[in-house]
Amino acid sequence: MKWRLADHLAWQMIGDEAVVIDLRSGTAIGLNKSATLIWTLLANTDDAEICTEVSKKFAVEAERAASDLREFTSLLSSRGLLFEAS
Repeated sequence: MKWRLADHLAWQMIGDEAVVIDLRSGTAIGLNKSATLIWTLLANTDDAEICTEVSKKFAVEAERAASDLREFTSLLSSRGLLFEAS
């Protein structure tokens, strides 16, 4: 699956972690290292490639990477920050 980030977002790297700001609500979300990796790949990479990168970088099994990706994308989608790309 490919993803599209909402237009009303801004984000910045602070050190090695990302901070995402929902410009509509003014809410900031701090991402840990694994979520930051996923975030940086979401707009240009499909789920399989993201899982491969997470598995390699954090030495986790593919099933765990896929579960984490589903949980993260579900959270972002429920907040209106992420959409399935068409």
